[in-house]
Amino acid sequence: TREEALLRGGRIDTDYWAIVVGGRERNFEGEYFGPVHIFHAWRGRVTKQAYVDLLIALEKRFRPEQVLVESNGAQEYLVQDLKEHVSGKGVTRTKDKSARAYGLQGLFESGQILFPSQKLASNWEPYQALINELLLFPEGGHDDLFDALETMMEGAMELHPGGRFWCGMLGSPQRNPWESAY
Repeated sequence: TREEALLRGGRIDTDYWAIVVGGRERNFEGEYFGPVHIFHAWRGRVTKQAYVDLLIALEKRFRPEQVLVESNGAQEYLVQDLKEHVSGKGVTRTKDKSARAYGLQGLFESGQILFPSQKLASNWEPYQALINELLLFPEGGHDDLFDALETMMEGAMELHPGGRFWCGMLGSPQRNPWESAY
């Protein structure tokens, strides 16, 4: 289609845009605890404006303290565009992807990152895509959801160590969307 051709700019191998949302529980004293629960995952090939619109919609749904966006190189423009609409912060990469993957590996092995039950997810496909990216890393064809997950984890630990945070978004919604699962 015409839109697809515009999105690709003549290329057939454009990267996906990706968002992963997750968080921790908060106790009565307001302290965060426990593993990170992945609440939402999405990836798609859309225009920059469609991606910004989706981030704005998710910001309204989850009410995060901050939206985290990878800001290396050309992605810095996205952070600037988002700041007009949401509380956004750029996360600059300083480590290579393999080193970042080892950090996530330890969190998964220790049960500190949890996925929702397939029965509770209205659309399991993006979660499966994220799992596939993690299992196939670094040989897989895509790593966009991996980047979104790692951006959230790195940024959240820097901004709110031990706190509730959101992949691509950082904050604490009014309720846990998966609370009936636990």
